Amino acid sequence: MDLMLDISDGLTLSSDMIFCELDQALQRVFPSRIKEDAMTPFNLLGYGWQHADPLNALLTQLFGIDRIGSAEGSFARGLAELKTPLSEEQRENVLYSRAMSSVREPLVNALARHGISISELRSLGEARVRSFLDDLPSVRLDIHLHRQWSKNRTLRVQRNDAYDFVYVGQALTYCDVVVTEKQLADLVHRDGFTCRAKVMTSLAELQSWLKAQQVRASPRLTAQPTIN
Repeated sequence: MDLMLDISDGLTLSSDMIFCELDQALQRVFPSRIKEDAMTPFNLLGYGWQHADPLNALLTQLFGIDRIGSAEGSFARGLAELKTPLSEEQRENVLYSRAMSSVREPLVNALARHGISISELRSLGEARVRSFLDDLPSVRLDIHLHRQWSKNRTLRVQRNDAYDFVYVGQALTYCDVVVTEKQLADLVHRDGFTCRAKVMTSLAELQSWLKAQQVRASPRLTAQPTIN
Protein backbone atom coordinates (compact mmCIF):
# COMPACT_ATOMS: atom_id res chain seq x y z
CA MET A 1 0.00 0.00 0.00
CA ASP A 2 2.83 2.42 0.84
CA LEU A 3 4.41 1.68 -2.56
CA MET A 4 1.19 2.59 -4.37
CA LEU A 5 0.94 5.84 -2.40
CA ASP A 6 4.51 6.69 -3.43
CA ILE A 7 3.78 6.00 -7.09
CA SER A 8 0.64 8.17 -7.01
CA ASP A 9 2.33 10.97 -5.02
CA GLY A 10 -0.23 10.41 -2.29
CA LEU A 11 -3.34 10.62 -4.49
CA THR A 12 -6.08 8.17 -3.52
CA LEU A 13 -9.66 7.39 -4.50
CA SER A 14 -12.29 8.51 -2.01
CA SER A 15 -14.56 6.02 -0.26
CA ASP A 16 -17.15 8.83 0.00
CA MET A 17 -18.06 8.61 -3.70
CA ILE A 18 -20.91 6.25 -2.79
CA PHE A 19 -22.70 9.18 -1.08
CA CYS A 20 -22.59 11.16 -4.31
CA GLU A 21 -23.88 8.16 -6.29
CA LEU A 22 -26.70 7.56 -3.81
CA ASP A 23 -27.86 11.17 -3.90
CA GLN A 24 -27.94 11.19 -7.69
CA ALA A 25 -29.80 7.86 -7.89
CA LEU A 26 -32.31 8.92 -5.20
CA GLN A 27 -32.94 12.17 -7.05
CA ARG A 28 -33.95 10.19 -10.13
CA VAL A 29 -36.32 8.01 -8.08
CA PHE A 30 -37.69 10.76 -5.81
CA PRO A 31 -37.15 13.94 -7.88
CA SER A 32 -39.41 16.14 -5.77
CA ARG A 33 -37.74 15.12 -2.50
CA ILE A 34 -34.08 15.84 -3.20
CA LYS A 35 -32.89 19.43 -2.99
CA GLU A 36 -29.86 20.46 -5.02
CA ASP A 37 -28.17 22.12 -2.03
CA ALA A 38 -28.39 18.84 -0.11
CA MET A 39 -26.58 16.81 -2.79
CA THR A 40 -23.14 15.40 -1.97
CA PRO A 41 -20.52 17.04 -4.21
CA PHE A 42 -18.47 14.91 -6.60
CA ASN A 43 -15.13 14.29 -4.87
CA LEU A 44 -13.21 11.43 -6.45
CA LEU A 45 -9.64 12.16 -5.37
CA GLY A 46 -7.87 13.15 -2.18
CA TYR A 47 -4.47 12.82 -0.56
CA GLY A 48 -3.35 10.02 1.72
CA TRP A 49 -4.69 6.67 2.82
CA GLN A 50 -6.91 8.42 5.40
CA HIS A 51 -8.96 9.89 2.55
CA ALA A 52 -9.49 6.51 0.91
CA ASP A 53 -10.63 4.76 4.10
CA PRO A 54 -10.82 7.11 7.11
CA LEU A 55 -12.21 4.48 9.48
CA ASN A 56 -9.40 2.04 8.79
CA ALA A 57 -6.85 4.82 9.32
CA LEU A 58 -8.45 5.70 12.67
CA LEU A 59 -8.61 2.08 13.88
CA THR A 60 -4.99 1.52 12.91
CA GLN A 61 -3.86 4.70 14.65
CA LEU A 62 -5.80 4.13 17.90
CA PHE A 63 -5.88 0.38 18.33
CA GLY A 64 -3.49 -1.13 15.79
CA ILE A 65 -6.41 -2.84 14.04
CA ASP A 66 -6.35 -3.23 10.27
CA ARG A 67 -9.98 -3.36 9.12
CA ILE A 68 -8.86 -4.06 5.54
CA GLY A 69 -7.03 -7.17 6.67
CA SER A 70 -10.10 -8.59 8.40
CA ALA A 71 -12.29 -7.61 5.45
CA GLU A 72 -10.12 -9.65 3.07
CA GLY A 73 -11.14 -12.87 4.79
CA SER A 74 -14.83 -11.95 4.65
CA PHE A 75 -14.50 -10.96 0.99
CA ALA A 76 -12.81 -14.27 0.12
CA ARG A 77 -15.52 -16.25 1.88
CA GLY A 78 -18.18 -14.31 0.01
CA LEU A 79 -16.62 -15.10 -3.37
CA ALA A 80 -16.25 -18.76 -2.42
CA GLU A 81 -19.93 -18.95 -1.47
CA LEU A 82 -20.90 -17.73 -4.93
CA LYS A 83 -19.36 -20.90 -6.35
CA THR A 84 -22.00 -23.06 -4.62
CA PRO A 85 -24.64 -24.50 -7.00
CA LEU A 86 -27.31 -21.84 -7.55
CA SER A 87 -29.99 -21.29 -10.13
CA GLU A 88 -29.72 -18.08 -12.13
CA GLU A 89 -32.60 -16.56 -10.15
CA GLN A 90 -31.02 -17.54 -6.84
CA ARG A 91 -27.66 -16.11 -7.90
CA GLU A 92 -29.22 -12.79 -8.92
CA ASN A 93 -31.08 -12.61 -5.60
CA VAL A 94 -27.82 -13.18 -3.73
CA LEU A 95 -25.94 -10.61 -5.81
CA TYR A 96 -28.49 -7.84 -5.29
CA SER A 97 -28.97 -8.69 -1.63
CA ARG A 98 -25.23 -8.38 -1.04
CA ALA A 99 -25.11 -5.19 -3.06
CA MET A 100 -27.81 -3.67 -0.88
CA SER A 101 -25.97 -4.80 2.25
CA SER A 102 -22.71 -3.28 1.00
CA VAL A 103 -24.27 0.21 0.84
CA ARG A 104 -26.60 -0.20 3.83
CA GLU A 105 -25.03 2.41 6.11
CA PRO A 106 -24.49 5.08 3.41
CA LEU A 107 -28.01 4.42 2.10
CA VAL A 108 -29.62 4.84 5.52
CA ASN A 109 -27.62 8.03 5.95
CA ALA A 110 -28.72 9.38 2.55
CA LEU A 111 -32.38 8.53 3.15
CA ALA A 112 -32.30 10.29 6.53
CA ARG A 113 -30.66 13.42 5.07
CA HIS A 114 -33.38 13.69 2.44
CA GLY A 115 -36.33 12.75 4.68
CA ILE A 116 -37.14 9.53 2.82
CA SER A 117 -38.24 6.49 4.84
CA ILE A 118 -37.17 2.88 4.34
CA SER A 119 -40.82 2.00 3.73
CA GLU A 120 -40.92 4.46 0.81
CA LEU A 121 -37.91 2.76 -0.72
CA ARG A 122 -39.47 -0.65 -0.10
CA SER A 123 -42.71 0.46 -1.77
CA LEU A 124 -40.83 0.78 -5.06
CA GLY A 125 -40.89 -3.00 -5.37
CA GLU A 126 -38.15 -5.48 -6.20
CA ALA A 127 -37.67 -4.54 -9.86
CA ARG A 128 -37.31 -0.80 -9.18
CA VAL A 129 -35.02 -1.37 -6.20
CA ARG A 130 -32.78 -3.47 -8.44
CA SER A 131 -32.84 -0.69 -11.02
CA PHE A 132 -31.95 1.76 -8.25
CA LEU A 133 -28.90 -0.34 -7.33
CA ASP A 134 -27.91 -0.60 -11.00
CA ASP A 135 -28.08 3.20 -11.13
CA LEU A 136 -25.16 3.36 -8.69
CA PRO A 137 -22.20 3.10 -11.10
CA SER A 138 -19.73 1.50 -8.68
CA VAL A 139 -22.36 -0.93 -7.36
CA ARG A 140 -23.42 -1.90 -10.88
CA LEU A 141 -19.81 -2.76 -11.68
CA ASP A 142 -19.39 -4.67 -8.42
CA ILE A 143 -22.49 -6.76 -9.16
CA HIS A 144 -21.15 -7.48 -12.65
CA LEU A 145 -17.74 -8.60 -11.35
CA HIS A 146 -19.30 -10.91 -8.76
CA ARG A 147 -21.71 -12.30 -11.35
CA GLN A 148 -18.87 -13.14 -13.74
CA TRP A 149 -16.85 -14.62 -10.90
CA SER A 150 -19.71 -16.93 -9.95
CA LYS A 151 -19.98 -18.20 -13.53
CA ASN A 152 -16.34 -19.33 -13.71
CA ARG A 153 -15.63 -22.17 -11.32
CA THR A 154 -11.94 -22.34 -12.23
CA LEU A 155 -11.11 -18.94 -10.69
CA ARG A 156 -9.41 -18.86 -7.30
CA VAL A 157 -9.42 -15.98 -4.83
CA GLN A 158 -6.22 -13.95 -4.84
CA ARG A 159 -5.06 -11.82 -1.91
CA ASN A 160 -5.48 -8.55 -3.83
CA ASP A 161 -8.98 -9.35 -5.14
CA ALA A 162 -10.60 -7.38 -2.31
CA TYR A 163 -8.64 -4.26 -3.30
CA ASP A 164 -9.29 -4.83 -7.00
CA PHE A 165 -13.04 -5.27 -6.69
CA VAL A 166 -13.42 -2.15 -4.53
CA TYR A 167 -10.81 0.40 -5.59
CA VAL A 168 -9.97 -0.73 -9.11
CA GLY A 169 -13.71 -1.10 -9.65
CA GLN A 170 -14.21 2.50 -8.59
CA ALA A 171 -11.44 3.63 -10.92
CA LEU A 172 -13.03 1.73 -13.81
CA THR A 173 -16.21 3.69 -13.18
CA TYR A 174 -14.72 7.20 -13.19
CA CYS A 175 -11.21 7.23 -14.66
CA ASP A 176 -10.12 7.36 -18.30
CA VAL A 177 -7.56 4.55 -18.12
CA VAL A 178 -7.00 1.71 -15.65
CA VAL A 179 -4.06 -0.70 -15.65
CA THR A 180 -4.91 -3.93 -13.85
CA GLU A 181 -4.21 -7.64 -13.97
CA LYS A 182 -5.49 -9.82 -16.81
CA GLN A 183 -8.02 -11.75 -14.71
CA LEU A 184 -9.90 -8.63 -13.66
CA ALA A 185 -9.69 -7.11 -17.15
CA ASP A 186 -11.24 -10.28 -18.54
CA LEU A 187 -14.07 -10.23 -15.98
CA VAL A 188 -14.86 -6.59 -16.71
CA HIS A 189 -15.53 -7.11 -20.42
CA ARG A 190 -17.55 -10.31 -20.21
CA ASP A 191 -21.21 -10.33 -21.38
CA GLY A 192 -20.65 -7.09 -23.29
CA PHE A 193 -20.29 -4.97 -20.15
CA THR A 194 -18.97 -1.46 -20.74
CA CYS A 195 -17.39 1.03 -18.37
CA ARG A 196 -15.88 4.48 -18.70
CA ALA A 197 -12.23 3.45 -18.41
CA LYS A 198 -10.06 1.95 -21.10
CA VAL A 199 -8.74 -1.23 -19.46
CA MET A 200 -5.10 -2.19 -19.93
CA THR A 201 -3.01 -5.02 -18.51
CA SER A 202 0.56 -3.70 -18.80
CA LEU A 203 2.53 -0.51 -18.28
CA ALA A 204 3.91 -0.90 -21.81
CA GLU A 205 0.37 -0.69 -23.15
CA LEU A 206 -0.20 2.43 -21.05
CA GLN A 207 3.01 4.01 -22.36
CA SER A 208 1.96 3.42 -25.97
CA TRP A 209 -1.48 4.89 -25.27
CA LEU A 210 0.02 8.00 -23.64
CA LYS A 211 2.31 8.56 -26.61
CA ALA A 212 -0.65 8.28 -28.96
CA GLN A 213 -2.56 10.87 -26.92
CA GLN A 214 0.41 13.23 -27.07
CA VAL A 215 0.55 12.93 -30.84
CA ARG A 216 -3.17 13.68 -31.14
CA ALA A 217 -2.86 16.66 -28.80
CA SER A 218 0.08 18.17 -30.70
CA PRO A 219 -0.86 21.17 -32.87
CA ARG A 220 -1.01 20.22 -36.51
CA LEU A 221 1.38 21.97 -38.90
CA THR A 222 -0.47 24.01 -41.45
CA ALA A 223 0.94 24.76 -44.89
CA GLN A 224 2.02 28.35 -45.35
CA PRO A 225 1.32 30.06 -48.68
CA THR A 226 4.36 30.60 -50.86
CA ILE A 227 4.97 34.16 -51.96
CA ASN A 228 6.79 34.51 -55.26
